[in-house]
Amino acid sequence: MKYASEILGLMRPYPGRAFRMGQLVREATSGRSLTPAQTEAARKGVRRVLDYLIEGGHVERIGEGTRSTSYAWRRLGHEFSGSSCELGP
Repeated sequence: MKYASEILGLMRPYPGRAFRMGQLVREATSGRSLTPAQTEAARKGVRRVLDYLIEGGHVERIGEGTRSTSYAWRRLGHEFSGSSCELGP
């Protein structure tokens, strides 16, 4: 997937933080100015990555409207439990 590493690099360090599609597209395209057709192509590519991550349970969609939807990396139980894992006696 074309933009997967950019999306993962942006979202994974901030579990629970909501990102809007525009932010994700800017990150994926390195902030370059694009033509409307290029922007739409990038948006579709980012959407494919997000759909794949949502299906895998790593990302959650927040909101249902097209203009107000944002996406967040899911917090997993072991990421914020505060307990340390110790091995041995």
